Amino acid sequence: METHLQGCRPDAPGTGVSTVLTLLDGKDVPLLVNGKPSDQTMGIKKIDGHHTVTVVKIQGKETGISKSEISPDGKVLTVENDYATSNPNGLVEKQIQYWDRQ
Repeated sequence: METHLQGCRPDAPGTGVSTVLTLLDGKDVPLLVNGKPSDQTMGIKKIDGHHTVTVVKIQGKETGISKSEISPDGKVLTVENDYATSNPNGLVEKQIQYWDRQ
């Protein structure tokens, strides 16, 4: 089964549309921006019916891990991102996003 994920940010005009086509098997697939390959890949793995884990890479170097959970009613997606920084102390930046189904 293929999963086609597409997202855009209406609050950030001009940023374009990001598209990922994945089998949810954890293998790296290209992230397309406005239909063109970027230097970023994502390996998205389905854990169960409500959870995924994504490894994000830029130019082959791992830059972050995202853990996602869809609510039981399928209306809210919670994404917890851990991004590696270029900080010499090796600190990781955390971010939590909440996406509502329209």
